[in-house]
Amino acid sequence: FNVSDSIDRIVVTIENSGSGIQSDELPLVFEKFYKTDKSRSQDKNGMGIVLDTTQKLGKYILPRFVGLNNEHLYMICLDKKRKLLNCSLLSEGGLGQVAVDLRSIVETALRCSASCVVLAHNHTQGFAVPSRDDIQMTRQVARALQMVSVELIDHIVISREEFVSMASTRGMWMEGSL
Repeated sequence: FNVSDSIDRIVVTIENSGSGIQSDELPLVFEKFYKTDKSRSQDKNGMGIVLDTTQKLGKYILPRFVGLNNEHLYMICLDKKRKLLNCSLLSEGGLGQVAVDLRSIVETALRCSASCVVLAHNHTQGFAVPSRDDIQMTRQVARALQMVSVELIDHIVISREEFVSMASTRGMWMEGSL
């Protein structure tokens, strides 16, 4: 059994050398690999990854949601140059909701010395379309972080292999605006 990885693809090769892995176990092997090697916080030169576009953020965070059957909330902490400082699982929920603890979000951002953060959560049923609750929660988080001089720059909603950036969706940040 051999796994080789790059940021763009994963290749799993199974050789019949007595590894004991059956073809129906591949999803579990794949999921275990991602759970043990999800950080991807450094490039080949050991420098921190810069996540300065919606596409880079989505590509970075999407693998964390592979195979999940309930909602999860992650927070990506970045410095002023949008360099990755930390990515943390903040909460695990049920099929249709995930709890949000504002105190935990603020503490994590401060502990990482983040200048800005990105939230990401998945919708296990349906589409990657932010709900009214998602929008309201995002505004609350943005206000809480603003009190400690940390900017919430995006909230990414994921469903299967697609994602929607609330910051890139016209009017989504509006309350007017966050």
